[in-house]
Amino acid sequence: MRKIVICLLPAILLLLGACESGAKFRVINRTSHPIYTSLGDSELITVPGGTERVIKVDTDTQSFLTGTVKKRVQVLLYGETFSLVKEVNKPQSDSTIVEFEVGKTLNAYADPNRAGIKVVNLLDIPIYKVEVVQKMLNYYHNSPIANLFDILPGDTSWLRVPPVVQSPNNDPFYFQLDVYINESDTVPYVFSNHDSLLGVDDQMVVTITPDIIDGDTK
Repeated sequence: MRKIVICLLPAILLLLGACESGAKFRVINRTSHPIYTSLGDSELITVPGGTERVIKVDTDTQSFLTGTVKKRVQVLLYGETFSLVKEVNKPQSDSTIVEFEVGKTLNAYADPNRAGIKVVNLLDIPIYKVEVVQKMLNYYHNSPIANLFDILPGDTSWLRVPPVVQSPNNDPFYFQLDVYINESDTVPYVFSNHDSLLGVDDQMVVTITPDIIDGDTK
């Protein structure tokens, strides 16, 4: 009997040592701008452009008794020039359900598929509103697409926009930003550049400084 126990002991220790838990989520940011992600209720993590980040995923313990252990998690993943939904005309979503397997690493390759607009407020007062307008290059047509509200001093606000796809079936367009510093403003500060069309992964950055306001570029 003692010999049997001694023989079984190494096998039991081996099986116990085979127990493991946890998975990994690897975000590979192939854009030039930040990607933001979170798993479940965790804090938002920033992955700078051109870098990657590995995030640990807590799971139940897997052993020879449990078999393969998997866990489904709500994953938030979006970027300043990246969207989970590649087609710009389809309903957008920044989150999805991902299934992780114990001991495995799930890779998420974030390739750019949008352009971007960013407003930086270097004033000592909030910016009330920024209207973003899409304007056609070859003919007159204005299409308001978004508003950015209440940009605090020292803060930035950004949004993703469709990139210009230059082909026979796509008319080129550019974006104009109408900036209202105060709610009472009736005439905005206008920022646009019809010579600079935003392609995939391009970002238009407008920095609002005291010099601009003092110079009154309306």
